[in-house]
Amino acid sequence: MPKIYHHAKERSQIISFSRLNTNSLAYVTKYSGAKIIDINDHTTTLKLVHSELGRETTAICFSQDAKLIAFANNSIIYIVDLATKSLIKNITIPNEKIEILTFCPASTYLIAGTDCGRVYQYRYNNASLLSRICSFPLKTKRTKTNFVSALSIHNEKLACSGLGGALFVIDLHSKIRKHILIEQGSRINALCFIDEKTLVSANVDGDVLVHSLAHNKESKRIDAPFKNIRDIVKTPNSDYVIISAETNYLALLDIKKAKVADAKYIEFEKTISKIALLHDESLFVALEDSQILNAKLPNRAQLKELVMQNALYEAYRLVERAPILHNTIEYKLLQKRYKDIYKEALHALMNQNKAYALKCIAPLKGIKSKENEINSLFRAFENFNRFKIHYFEKKYALCFAMCSKYEPLMQTPLYEKIEEAWRDSFKNAYRHISLGDSQNAKALLHEYLTVASKREIIKLLLTQESDFMTFLHAVDANDFQTVDELIYKNKLFLETPTYISLNQSIEKNIKKIDLFIKQGELQKAKNHLKLFKNTTFMRDELERLITNFNAMIKLQNAYKANNFKGCYEILDANVGLNATELGISLNKRWAALVNECEEYALSGDAKSIKITLNNLISISTRTDKIGDLLRVSFQSKIKTFLADENYQGAQNIIYSYIDIFGNDNEMRLLMKNYENLCGKKLAITLDDGVRTPRDEWIKSNIIMEYSKKL
Repeated sequence: MPKIYHHAKERSQIISFSRLNTNSLAYVTKYSGAKIIDINDHTTTLKLVHSELGRETTAICFSQDAKLIAFANNSIIYIVDLATKSLIKNITIPNEKIEILTFCPASTYLIAGTDCGRVYQYRYNNASLLSRICSFPLKTKRTKTNFVSALSIHNEKLACSGLGGALFVIDLHSKIRKHILIEQGSRINALCFIDEKTLVSANVDGDVLVHSLAHNKESKRIDAPFKNIRDIVKTPNSDYVIISAETNYLALLDIKKAKVADAKYIEFEKTISKIALLHDESLFVALEDSQILNAKLPNRAQLKELVMQNALYEAYRLVERAPILHNTIEYKLLQKRYKDIYKEALHALMNQNKAYALKCIAPLKGIKSKENEINSLFRAFENFNRFKIHYFEKKYALCFAMCSKYEPLMQTPLYEKIEEAWRDSFKNAYRHISLGDSQNAKALLHEYLTVASKREIIKLLLTQESDFMTFLHAVDANDFQTVDELIYKNKLFLETPTYISLNQSIEKNIKKIDLFIKQGELQKAKNHLKLFKNTTFMRDELERLITNFNAMIKLQNAYKANNFKGCYEILDANVGLNATELGISLNKRWAALVNECEEYALSGDAKSIKITLNNLISISTRTDKIGDLLRVSFQSKIKTFLADENYQGAQNIIYSYIDIFGNDNEMRLLMKNYENLCGKKLAITLDDGVRTPRDEWIKSNIIMEYSKKL
């Protein structure tokens, strides 16, 4: 069990607790404000007391660079510069209570979730709404109570969940690829991105789901040892996460094998409130009695040091006690060191130097997980001289029999030679069969009939079984269609020497095709794809490659023709292309355009948005994001006119907005503000029961006709 150290004791309840970077922990208490502590020198690097931060606070978050804090009291968000302790901006969301906040580490975005089930996107230095990302619940629209329960961000991807248990993942820059991972279910209170392709969610029923973002419908389920899961923490080993709930212990989950690795990984005297992992080994835990503890997890640096000192017994003991160290770089280094020692001992035994072999394995003495393997090695080489005699006498069948009993003999160069001799004998026998010379074929294979692993394949050849002969001809001709069909009928065919060689070649070709497509080298990809023409062999993988290949041709052609609109529509229709060199470049270009257009939108400059986007304004797959930019530009212009008391100008923009976008919550608030300021009622009558589609603006001549002229 990890060692636990006392770190601090606060006087009031800890209401926020988060990791900023590898050295800094930030937290907020109910009555004493915010603190940032440096865990290396145990010092408090910052204290912040603010009149609005504390008992009434409904949501808190820190930026990962430790420069900003955002907190909300009901409907107002306060953003404070931590260096100067000055207020940068406050953002008001009228008639909604803000219940959750998070900064986007890769940008200036601040994401807010409210008790109306809405997820909003802002820039931290501007009070204007950039976008309403999504709303909950997904299924039922009318509800008295609502919420956004969990948010998580990785690069530009946002995962969010709310009322109804729905789970979305969306790209913040484009608002495309809105994956609906869960449509309906139990409340989700914890989300954690493992990487670009993996998201972990946990609900109040104790169900932990590992979602593959590359395959939306695929997920692994783990039945956690407790319910009401509050936090999921990613560990340095991406195969494991730590989860917490309203209990006094933490659980360790193996998300690769979809199982509980340790149901009571770390236990505490009091109930756990919040957790955060710093460095690789410092798991900070806030308890409900306001204690802050540091649970020291098994250290990768410690494992590496043991390996470098050749203290392998201690290293394996550490790994046995801490499964979290499995599959880390340091563990792989340990395994490599073990294999090197094993090979060195094996070579010593091949040279009949048992004393040196024993010296080699001395660092491995006492390692229980390796005892059987090492004992088998020495037992096998007690028979090595007999093995060599059989080899030099060309009694290969006896060699195979010995290898099946003493497996370490398979790691010798002699074994490779007898395997090569078997492959040659099989190929020559097949050649004789093809020439009608069955007697020579029998002579070549006769001795192998006593080898259990070869017997059935030999019988198929010597009896010239119809399907098997067709299979061998198909392998020679690279007729993957026939090969695939016959393997499906008889799995024994998989053991055919000629097929094994072919399969290794196929796997290399598949990897090459994937790489060529990513690099845009389509002629090379095409040449390799021709090998698989008219085949269902490895069907799913080939279908993916062919789809990406054909889409990449279209993408390259559109790019060469400077048809960027077409490029983005092709990218959005073929998610796999986003990982290609061209796809990455195009997405960077789009992100830069969006950042520029957001500045124009917040300053009320719709014209510059249209000029900057040019014909990209009509990208069919990105109307949601483009529409948000245009809406914000109109709303910002109205706010400017109202601030300048230009009520006629504001009225004109309001009418134009409703003509183009219809009415929405943001416009209703602006209309109300307009009427309060100027004392006039707007002559607008709308059917509240009819909602204007979010992409209705693309039918507007004011916007689209202007764009066509650019």
